Amino acid sequence: MEVCRIVSTLSAEGGSLPAGRDGARTADEKYGLGGSFRIFMADFLMLPTGILTVAFLTRRLGPTEFGLFTMAATIIAWVEWSIVSLFSRATVRLIGESRDWQPAGTTVLRLHLAAAAIATATVWVFAGSIAALLHEPALAGILRLFALEIPLFGIAYAHRDVLVGTGRYNERARMSGARWIVRLILVIALVGAGLSITGAILASMGGLLVELIIARRYVQPTVFGRSSLPIRRVLLVAVPLVVFGLCMRAFDRVDLLVLKALGSTAADAGVYAAAQSLALLPGLFTLSFSPVLLSTLTRALREGKDAIARSLTRDALRMGLRLLPFGGLVAGSAAEIVLFVFGPLYAPAKGVLAVLTFGALSLVIVSISTAVLTAINRARFAATLGIALLVSATVGHLLVIPHFGAMGAAVVTTSVAAAGAFAALIALYSAWRVAPPLPSLLRSVAVTSGVFALATFLPASGLLLIAKLPVLAILSIGALHLLGEFTGPELAIARETVVRAFTSRESATGA
Repeated sequence: MEVCRIVSTLSAEGGSLPAGRDGARTADEKYGLGGSFRIFMADFLMLPTGILTVAFLTRRLGPTEFGLFTMAATIIAWVEWSIVSLFSRATVRLIGESRDWQPAGTTVLRLHLAAAAIATATVWVFAGSIAALLHEPALAGILRLFALEIPLFGIAYAHRDVLVGTGRYNERARMSGARWIVRLILVIALVGAGLSITGAILASMGGLLVELIIARRYVQPTVFGRSSLPIRRVLLVAVPLVVFGLCMRAFDRVDLLVLKALGSTAADAGVYAAAQSLALLPGLFTLSFSPVLLSTLTRALREGKDAIARSLTRDALRMGLRLLPFGGLVAGSAAEIVLFVFGPLYAPAKGVLAVLTFGALSLVIVSISTAVLTAINRARFAATLGIALLVSATVGHLLVIPHFGAMGAAVVTTSVAAAGAFAALIALYSAWRVAPPLPSLLRSVAVTSGVFALATFLPASGLLLIAKLPVLAILSIGALHLLGEFTGPELAIARETVVRAFTSRESATGA
């Protein structure tokens, strides 16, 4: 709702609109954090398709094979997201600052390809050593096959960043939505045909290939074309963001890797990984929202709209706080969710899921705050924060896991993430005098407590759980509204936006 209000404000101010292939854009397209909603809804497909995928794989593969697949996926994902972290925010910022995206697009695509080639070769060389470190010899071959996905992921994500940087959020949403649907279909087809872990890996690659094919319909950065943007400039902008990104990718998975390195079985790792996979929705919001926020703020500040950028930042932080009731809902229903999705073999994951969900919500605030700090040229703090989080978490895991196991790992992850969120908010206020409204925090905490109590004392299983979760989610939104969290103008603009979206869809269908 804040998104809609900001878009309306920008429209009223009548900022200049960049011309593009499709002609002059509307203010919604230019600053359109309304577009972030479309991206979020497309990426939201990752949740139902991801849950279906994980539910299928856990049952089809069993805890041991699923644990091996998850460890390989964790390592490859860390490599892929580390490469993306090298250039993603820098790409969005550089494209947002300029009116011609081609130089940045060409340069970044070249960098992605070079980094991906080096990473793929590195994984192939060290796959055996990684498998030995984790006490799983079978992991080496899985890693080598999975490594072939790395270049495909980097190229696809470079196209994503170009689309976001140029404000083409609808196109970015379409390519993402297609990926998750295709991946689910391929997982069921290939693993169901008996290809086991190999089928799951090939399905992941197939989804990325479809995403890239769709992206090339909209933007076509070239590898061999001329570029007036020096690689050195991209790297200078990227250095602090690289450090932050690498540290946060490592932070995301260091608990699982330390847990396994300290002697846990593949089955134990599979149980912990299952809980991690369900604590993904806040991270999904971050994946969709933060690049759009950075692009929007960069372009607003480029045009001297400082007051609007500050207002947008406050509202973005409010959006992060409004996700807290989701944590209460998941924590209160953790046992039922784990049983429904994974089955009784994964019952120990319930406590881990309840704790990790709040850690993921804390990282939403970290991501929003560091995106703003990047836009206002304070990216060095983001790098410092990333290092602090990774070091603190690693030390904490080494000290706690030997005594408390998986639950200790989850508590360390969430505690460090919460401390990081607080530090990020302090830094943002010091740099720009912007902070989330205290009343919004108090309302969100109150509703979170209430929905946790309801979810805990109203157990449900099977199909009743499918009804329980959306009902409690709607009650949470209603409670926030009754407490005065949503203003009248926000609600009116939200209704208008929804009506306009459906009207546009019906018009397109009729055409």
